[in-house]
Amino acid sequence: AAERAAGWRPGGWQVSHFHPSDRQLYVLMHQGRDWTHKNSGTEVWQFDATTGRRVQRIRLRETSQSVAVSPDADPLVYVITDSERIDAYRVATGKLLYSTKPLGFTPQLLTVWGD
Repeated sequence: AAERAAGWRPGGWQVSHFHPSDRQLYVLMHQGRDWTHKNSGTEVWQFDATTGRRVQRIRLRETSQSVAVSPDADPLVYVITDSERIDAYRVATGKLLYSTKPLGFTPQLLTVWGD
């Protein structure tokens, strides 16, 4: 309730991604008001889809518009940043692993191998 009151809400272009083997949902979140659902996310929130509880928050280096998660046992979260890069974070630690050079043409959709 406190986070809702603080204006936390989903936003971006590709807002969420589901990791089926461990039933985890990853959602791009930002602080905003009504009708900011297209605003890029500043964090990725991980939810346990079985219990509905949030497991962790991953703070993003840069605002991002799309999210995807690798399907393996030690998943990575990938985001497309507003500067047209793909950043990869390790889910277990929430740490940034790498960032690509700008891709250009404002990519919006992410697909990961095995998805």
